[in-house]
Amino acid sequence: MGRPDFKPGEGRTTSLVGSTPTLFRHHKKQELKNTPFKKTIVLVGGGHAHVEVIRQFAMFPINGIKLILISDETETPYSGMVPGLIAGHYNHNQCHISLGPLCTKAGVRLHKAKVVNVDVEKKIVYCEGRPELSYDLLSINIGSKPYLSHISGAEFTIPAKPISTFISQWSLLEKRLLSRQENLNLVVIGGGAAGVEISLCLHHRVSNMLSKDTTHGNKTSICLVTDRKRLLENHSRAVTKKFVRLLEKNHIRVEPDQLVTQVTKNTVETNTGLVLTSDFSVVATHASAPDWLSKTELSLDCKGFIKVDHYLKSVSHPDIFAAGDIATHERNLPKNGVHAVRQGAYLAESLKRAISGELPARYAPQKRTLALISTGNKSAIASYGSFALQGDWLWRVKNWIDIRWMKKYNNLSMPGENNDEADEAMRCGGCGSKVSGVILDSVIAEVDRHNPDNLIIGLDTPDDSAVFSIPNGNVIVKTVDQFRSFIDDPYLLGVISTNHALNDIYAMGAKPIVAMALVTLPYADNRVIKNEISQVLSGINETLKKCGVALVGGHTGEGPELSIGMSITGFAKPDELLRKSGLRLGDALVLTRPLGSGTLLAAHMRAKIDFGTLSKMFTSMMRTNEKSLNILNPQNVSACTDVTGFGLLGHLGEMATSSKVHIKLLAKSLPLYDGVLEAFAQNIFSTLHAENKSYSAKYLNETNRNAATDIMFDPQTSGGFLAGVESNKAETTIQLLKESGDTFATVIGYVIPGEEGKISIAQVE
Repeated sequence: MGRPDFKPGEGRTTSLVGSTPTLFRHHKKQELKNTPFKKTIVLVGGGHAHVEVIRQFAMFPINGIKLILISDETETPYSGMVPGLIAGHYNHNQCHISLGPLCTKAGVRLHKAKVVNVDVEKKIVYCEGRPELSYDLLSINIGSKPYLSHISGAEFTIPAKPISTFISQWSLLEKRLLSRQENLNLVVIGGGAAGVEISLCLHHRVSNMLSKDTTHGNKTSICLVTDRKRLLENHSRAVTKKFVRLLEKNHIRVEPDQLVTQVTKNTVETNTGLVLTSDFSVVATHASAPDWLSKTELSLDCKGFIKVDHYLKSVSHPDIFAAGDIATHERNLPKNGVHAVRQGAYLAESLKRAISGELPARYAPQKRTLALISTGNKSAIASYGSFALQGDWLWRVKNWIDIRWMKKYNNLSMPGENNDEADEAMRCGGCGSKVSGVILDSVIAEVDRHNPDNLIIGLDTPDDSAVFSIPNGNVIVKTVDQFRSFIDDPYLLGVISTNHALNDIYAMGAKPIVAMALVTLPYADNRVIKNEISQVLSGINETLKKCGVALVGGHTGEGPELSIGMSITGFAKPDELLRKSGLRLGDALVLTRPLGSGTLLAAHMRAKIDFGTLSKMFTSMMRTNEKSLNILNPQNVSACTDVTGFGLLGHLGEMATSSKVHIKLLAKSLPLYDGVLEAFAQNIFSTLHAENKSYSAKYLNETNRNAATDIMFDPQTSGGFLAGVESNKAETTIQLLKESGDTFATVIGYVIPGEEGKISIAQVE
């Protein structure tokens, strides 16, 4: 038997928005051991309830459970602070929960993906652009979007959700407003709390903006349209009365009992024939569910929302839970953030009990909830039953509650997090996990080599792959790579690791033909292992197929953590091989991709970077350098390598030494990934950074040692090409590379007369 249900009042607080009951006080915090994963809980959506589930699992973890969050957004806006964001009282970071750092600290895997279907019988989630994912328990908290199907020309409207789309569209309109003199007409569709708040907050923002720019004589008119007979029907008449006065005071026109039927680029039309001029039409009507839910066999209500019982469990499928706007509770709760916030702790408790075969926790919603509705300026109106109160002090109370709620997630503190020894032991993955060049040089020097007659490139030269001839006149080009996991996403790790290995072949000017994979998987139950290896091999095989490479075999094993090894074999004509040697006097040095993956991965491991910034880098790392090679080859490239584990200076030094030339590096020209400088400012570096600095020192002139910057020593994973191109072809080469997708391609230096095998650094060019 499981523990008895919580009584309806247990854990309930009388605090305002943002409070959650404490259901976990009886749990003893477990010492997580290196035990196999046996069960998988998949969370679809990063809504208010799910961020609390993640927090609760982080604070009270359970051995053998893998939690996976799938979200197409990497940040969750807190609904309570969104009006303040629209009005300009908060910036973006203040009212968004960054899911990447939260998941990293909590040990939760984050998949940035869009769910397109769920097979509820086979227990499989299908995502756009990713392999399928199996689950033992599934929880859905994806929120909702405004209902638009009754509006012709809905593409001309701006839905209030998702808030990221709304804010980006509004930013464009603000620029238009400041650049023109004519009047601006705004129409807000929807007479609930959201529509009223948006109208007042937009009025405050525009008025404040125009008051700072006295050169503009233009005016802004706002009209609020609703199909209901009165505003705020879910609140008391006393609340409605206060807001009607505010709207009148701010000259916001209200059109009740008007159903919007059509929207054009410049008008909004209703069922009564009313036509309103509109430059910006916001829809904040009642909620609707995503279409993919109708493809499942889940029991849905007439509007497409998931029907759940008092345990927040699907009434048709006991292994599926739902919370927030997407769920229809048996008490038919209103779709607002208050209930979603409170449901989080109950949902976490229910998932923990259900995975153990116990009775879930009963969610007893409050009969009445206190709503603090923003009035645009720093004031609010309190709504509780028939009670209504207005004042600036209410906004201050609301602000205090909201900020406190946000801190729980953006400042989640885990045991041992500030332990310097623990941080020191946090070894980097990717190229940051390589053995240092200093160690490798000393070991390779002691190796008793056997060099057969057909070996062209081996340990004697520091190139990217081994090369030996074959009878038909071609040469075989081989390379091998192995990575510890640098991100808790087997599919993404498979894609990036494969691209990284392929790049060594492409850097030699060769064509990869076949590949073999060596995969070590963490100890887990067979069902979990099957799911993990499926994700890994999907990433590997999809990447190889795009390049016309056959996966011909490999080996799998178990170990303490996920790692991937790749062996790639390719062919090339001997006279078409590209080497690190061969740079010519006057050559321009072209770099095809930004630098900084080592430090960003280190920041990710420490939960010091948002997943949106990380995703931009992953987009680059998931591309092979095949297109780059196809562009560089016709440009009479003299030498080429891919920038990887030993950093820019390490690889550039090898090129200078083997080519017997002097290189001038333009420090100000180095392209960087977003977020790199911010990570350096926090003293976040890859664990290989210091070794690279020591290893690369031999390539720098004495006068240039202090000129080297941190980015030059950062180890790169799936980095770009570094190639020597005739200076008169550099501009054309850069343009072609950018057109093919290498948007950061740039000239970072030149081969100049000077001491052979050395690099000088120019800070200004």
